[in-house]
Amino acid sequence: MRRVGLLLCVLLIGIPAVALEKVSVQGLEERLSGWHKDSDKKIATRLSNFTLTERLSTARLERMSAALPGDKSRMALLALADASAFLIPPAAEIPTDPAPEMKVQGEILTRAVEFVGRETERLPNFIATRKTTRFQDTKNVPNANIPEYFTPGVFHLLDRNSAQVQYIGWMEAEEDQRWGGSHGPAGWVTEDPESAATFRPSRMGLTMQGIFGPLLAHAMRDIVESKVGWSRWERSAAGKVAVLRFAIDKNDSTYYLKWCCYMRPGGGMNEFEAVPPYHGEIAVEPETGKVVRLTIMAELEKDAPITRAGIVVEYGPIEIGGKSYFLPLKGISTMLVPATHAANWTQTNYEVFKVVDKFPVTAVNDIRFEKYQVFRGELRIVPESGEPPAQ
Repeated sequence: MRRVGLLLCVLLIGIPAVALEKVSVQGLEERLSGWHKDSDKKIATRLSNFTLTERLSTARLERMSAALPGDKSRMALLALADASAFLIPPAAEIPTDPAPEMKVQGEILTRAVEFVGRETERLPNFIATRKTTRFQDTKNVPNANIPEYFTPGVFHLLDRNSAQVQYIGWMEAEEDQRWGGSHGPAGWVTEDPESAATFRPSRMGLTMQGIFGPLLAHAMRDIVESKVGWSRWERSAAGKVAVLRFAIDKNDSTYYLKWCCYMRPGGGMNEFEAVPPYHGEIAVEPETGKVVRLTIMAELEKDAPITRAGIVVEYGPIEIGGKSYFLPLKGISTMLVPATHAANWTQTNYEVFKVVDKFPVTAVNDIRFEKYQVFRGELRIVPESGEPPAQ
């Protein structure tokens, strides 16, 4: 008897042709202003036909998002903006000032290193809420984790979750996450991230951890030992910032990368872990050394199950316990991985496994941090009998 089934990392049913229109940030703003009378769903559909040629800043994204009529169009705009996070900003946001002298560039980097060191040392133990919105260029079947079709460059909402993150003794940890999205069993999934979705941890797909003290501090240690060069000036919410580029060799890298999960050649799922070389940029306030943005792009080997992995983190002042600290406000991470369409079946007395095809699938995560609070433990003394003390 022959039993046929599908063992899937990603199953792709039908691949519609997608011709995306390239548009600048200014062009996108003009299009949105002309759609102000259209419905939420219609604007979201129109936005899915575009791809940005420039980076859409957080400040402009928030202004544009506030003018949209509903959640669908805001999610479509967020996906579009996050996909542009690794691009150069518009020319209007790049001052034409000449590059500073090499000595001045070195001084800016030195201030940044000193600033990161001071801030890392003085960080208190704290807790914060991390809200993650995950996108993929796949469309999921309702109530199942099986993609319906593949749309390169068009990102669909995968899920949204909220988790409490703890930073204690320069280490980051998280509690179980509260999920809502487009996959999972009936009665559990919800498109409303604020509803009573079940709590459970998830390690499937693209996740991001360690971006409080560890990521920036480790990156700065790598950067001071690497090749650093001038990139450009930029205008930002913090004023004019200096952008330096860097490249880290494999032997000097401390960038830890983890992905779950990929399909092994003989079948079965496995996690991918690596400490690859990487390159990126760091945006610094030239007078204070404050790091306002860190960009990292991993350089992966050709035979790695992940072909692209990067992260952008934006920093700003946060008040915790009446004191101001410089902490992550927002993060964007992306990965490009092969989605394996495979089949296995039992024939006679042995099992047959065959990879049918592979397609590159892009995942984009949008991470926001809020509700920072000082971490405080509670101590209760109870009698030896175990009975609670009288009030």
